[in-house]
Amino acid sequence: MAQQMSSTSSMDCVLNLRPPLVAGPDFVSVIQELYGADEYGSLVFEKCLPSERDRNYLYRKRDHSSGASGSRVVFKISNQGDSLQLLSAQTQVILHCGNAGAPVQRVLSKIKAQESDMAATSTTKAAHACFPHQDYLTPLLLEKDTVAIATKENNATRSDSSAPPAGTARNTFWARLLTFVEGDVLSAVPPTTEIWKEAGRAVARVSDSLCDFYQKCKDMNDVAAELHDGGKNTTFQWWSRLNEDFEWNLLTYERTITKYLPSITDEAKRKFVENLVQQHGKRWRQRPELVLAHGDPNDNNLVVTREGEVVVLDFGDLCASFPFADASVGAAYAPSEECAKAFVNGCMEKSTSLTKENDPDMIEERIHAWAKIRRATSVCISSYQAQQHPDDEYLQCSADQMWRTLGFQSEGK
Repeated sequence: MAQQMSSTSSMDCVLNLRPPLVAGPDFVSVIQELYGADEYGSLVFEKCLPSERDRNYLYRKRDHSSGASGSRVVFKISNQGDSLQLLSAQTQVILHCGNAGAPVQRVLSKIKAQESDMAATSTTKAAHACFPHQDYLTPLLLEKDTVAIATKENNATRSDSSAPPAGTARNTFWARLLTFVEGDVLSAVPPTTEIWKEAGRAVARVSDSLCDFYQKCKDMNDVAAELHDGGKNTTFQWWSRLNEDFEWNLLTYERTITKYLPSITDEAKRKFVENLVQQHGKRWRQRPELVLAHGDPNDNNLVVTREGEVVVLDFGDLCASFPFADASVGAAYAPSEECAKAFVNGCMEKSTSLTKENDPDMIEERIHAWAKIRRATSVCISSYQAQQHPDDEYLQCSADQMWRTLGFQSEGK
């Protein structure tokens, strides 16, 4: 989520503002209209993919064999709380990473910019005024028995960058089409240090590409300051604060853990997390300069292809964060200490942004320390979500592993 939506928990808002579950075949004609009947005339719905806050519909071209490269696509319907500004940012960096050769999913452009899209004369504010978001993003009207492209005529366009409140009469949601990466998510692959090291290399390539994008924005900001006698470029100002209050961002760990810690009803576990956070705060007070981070390269957002390559998915948690954030987050989801070390080694081997410091041992220690903080954040939020949504197994998919890799069984009992 890009922001706190109300006085209620943002975790609640993530789920309450999810798009309604629509029958997959209902989107076929929309995809054909937007992306071309010649290319997608034989599209067949396969299934909905698991997701926490949005909806992802998987389709296959009927005239392609199952599993063939390029034969399947994902129609992603975003959470109603995700602004056009944020979605444009995500799309922009996916394109940048792809053009730089980083291993990411591809976002597909429409056959033409739709006149109806976002009342085309609107902008996405300073951060993306020049980015052609209408080539990639489409507002959809999703109501009972209605699936349509939002237009001025049906009064469903959202010309501003803020999301309407849940439950409005006109429920519009932004949609994109992406390639489906053939393979298995890392969590479903038998864990080996080799594959986790390869995952670390892939995440490092994406992180470096994001750092490069961020640096270019910063350089433009410095030029603007010189040209305008100290004036600042609002584009960089926006990127430098992107999702800085997001509860999954490592920047906010103290506030997030404090907020959700009471949801851990087991006193021993709660004390364990309290002690871990206290010790971390004493050891790691110094905060490095922020960069742009993927935010969530967990083992369900990393796909291992048939060729053994790893591709990074889902930029939904894109944020300004620490240079080591993605390495720490990825390591946090490793199933064992050995795999976590392999992941970090892969990151350090491939990354140029991580290794700017002179002491590699200090870098590695910091990454692992913040990986523990990510695990602590995860178990706190998972405990809260388990209370609020006990029937949603996806929200609990990593909780048991997190407690184990945190070391609770050996240290907390």
